[in-house]
Amino acid sequence: MNALTDLQRQAIVLAFYEGYTYPEVADLLSVKLPTVKARIRDGLLRLRDSLTTAGIA
Repeated sequence: MNALTDLQRQAIVLAFYEGYTYPEVADLLSVKLPTVKARIRDGLLRLRDSLTTAGIA
């Protein structure tokens, strides 16, 4: 999770750890739904890349 930006981490934590839907995350963060989707997608890609380079995935 340290590889993520604060914005990406916040969106991912709300969606995956706290169980909010993407529209709920958008409301909580006061941003548009496409912005939340992009932050989560980019964050998950960054996590995948960091795990791959660490030899975990």
